Amino acid sequence: MPVVDLGVDFDDVKDQDIIEPMPVGTYEFQVESVEETTASESGRPMLKWVHNIINHPEYNGRKLFNNTVLPWVDPKTGERDINVFGLVAQCKALGVPWQGQALNTEEYVGLVGKCEVKQVPKRVKELDPESGKAKWVDDTTVPAMNEIKKFIY
Repeated sequence: MPVVDLGVDFDDVKDQDIIEPMPVGTYEFQVESVEETTASESGRPMLKWVHNIINHPEYNGRKLFNNTVLPWVDPKTGERDINVFGLVAQCKALGVPWQGQALNTEEYVGLVGKCEVKQVPKRVKELDPESGKAKWVDDTTVPAMNEIKKFIY
């Protein structure tokens, strides 16, 4: 494999991957993409949204990520779950609630809305020594992350 001369020492750039969170507040965003995906643990279908902060002098272009679950039938219980309040709120904030049974994700790309942002600790999976199962814990060794608290509409 060839050697690539980077022209920089690692010590000079080692903290470039640390992103300080935006302050708590209300921000305007534009939808960059909406992708259908599946929750890794439950298998529930969901939409993965990517938003860009706009019209802010310091945080223009900063990305916010948000997942909204879709209706489904739980394979373990056979029960239908139509609790999609996050999707409803996001669509209302964008001014385009869906009509009928279907939702065209392409209609939402490029739309603008507002949301309230909070700071939360980064969560990582850690093995629980007692149960031997993985559990989610706060990682206090890195800066907090931004998360959408609620959509404004």
